[in-house]
Amino acid sequence: MDSTLLDQIRHLCRDRAAYEHLKAILVQQERVHQLSWEEQYEKLTSAQSLDTNSNDTKSNDILSNIIAREKALAQLADAIQRSPSLELVLQVAVQVAQKLLQVDRVVIFRCHADGRGEFATDAIASGLVSLADMPERQLLLARHIIESTDPEHSAQIIDSIRTSSLSSHIVTLLEQIGISSYAANKIYAGQEVWGTLVAFHGSAYHSWAESDRTSLSLMAAQIGIAISLANLRQQSQELTDDLKTLRLELGNLQQVVVEIAENTTNSASAPNIPPTAEQINEQINQDVVE
Repeated sequence: MDSTLLDQIRHLCRDRAAYEHLKAILVQQERVHQLSWEEQYEKLTSAQSLDTNSNDTKSNDILSNIIAREKALAQLADAIQRSPSLELVLQVAVQVAQKLLQVDRVVIFRCHADGRGEFATDAIASGLVSLADMPERQLLLARHIIESTDPEHSAQIIDSIRTSSLSSHIVTLLEQIGISSYAANKIYAGQEVWGTLVAFHGSAYHSWAESDRTSLSLMAAQIGIAISLANLRQQSQELTDDLKTLRLELGNLQQVVVEIAENTTNSASAPNIPPTAEQINEQINQDVVE
């Protein structure tokens, strides 16, 4: 891992545990790239065992997919490391995914603890309308995506809404938006489901190739890394603010201690003045009366 990046991590983190956590996230990010290359390399080598006539074409296709995917992942990884804004990273992510998958629309939906879903951002092909301009439909679509996600699986593939088991009102909603098929993948921040990355296509039937599913999964993993980093940055800022508050309170406490010490010193050093004759007579009279 780049030593300059590690220096930035140390500056960001205020304690050893946070540093190790953040370092682990970035190591995971590098592992995502490595797994992508290893997986595709196995496919490439297995393709070479096929007949010579079809071998070159299939190998070139696999290699082209690898290069395009790695460029997209590298672009997103660079945005994650450079941008302190999660919103900006999410915008870059959907734009990169939309170009990589060559689909009509890529959307990120946020999942809340109560099970509700909401639209976060999207990237669209030329001539389409963003879900941001369809508030009612985006709400219904977000609810459908979040509620229909299988808790046992990270991915969901719908090659055609017409031949799927979707309800009629969901099919109508998708058709109104211009969606005929889609592929979805959960976004995890740590062990928790943060949301869903969805690629939509408007053609009557769209077969989602294995490379598309892998690309969507890797993009979702990168987004999850970005969310984890954003959470750590927020925690680091909160710790910094708490530290400033504690330092201010400590300074005030030290000032109070100094004032108390000065008052004690002044009392101890005060001169012992003998009583006057009037004070002595007054004290005698009081004693006689008692």
